[in-house]
Amino acid sequence: MIIVWYTVVTVVRAAISLEVFLIFARLIAEMLFPDYEGKIVDILYYLTEPIVTPVRLLLEKIPVLQELPIDLSFFVTSLVLCVILMFI
Repeated sequence: MIIVWYTVVTVVRAAISLEVFLIFARLIAEMLFPDYEGKIVDILYYLTEPIVTPVRLLLEKIPVLQELPIDLSFFVTSLVLCVILMFI
């Protein structure tokens, strides 16, 4: 039973780490090439958007953050994932 639990935890930790990496890759790709439309950007968007969107919608409800010129959803999502990673 311990081996199964260890395997599950390892897979979850790897998935969260990969998602954090993909979020940063998407952020860098969007900063360097804002109008670029290619397969890699589409894949990054497809893999990260389901996790970033709920955070973005939550942040849009905070009036102070609506006035900021930058999108904090990438940072907050990565921060939440890293905190989850610390507790697993």
